[in-house]
Amino acid sequence: MAYEFLVLLDLVINLFNLSMQIALILDLVMSFLGLDVIMMATPEPLFEPEVS
Repeated sequence: MAYEFLVLLDLVINLFNLSMQIALILDLVMSFLGLDVIMMATPEPLFEPEVS
């Protein structure tokens, strides 16, 4: 019983890490392309863009 639980836990952790990596990669790609999906999806921006 404990072995199946550990395998399931490991699978969940791996899926979580993979989703985090995908989110980071997507964020990097979007920032590289100059697109901000969050600001396009929401009427009010979550944070004010930095004025350079």
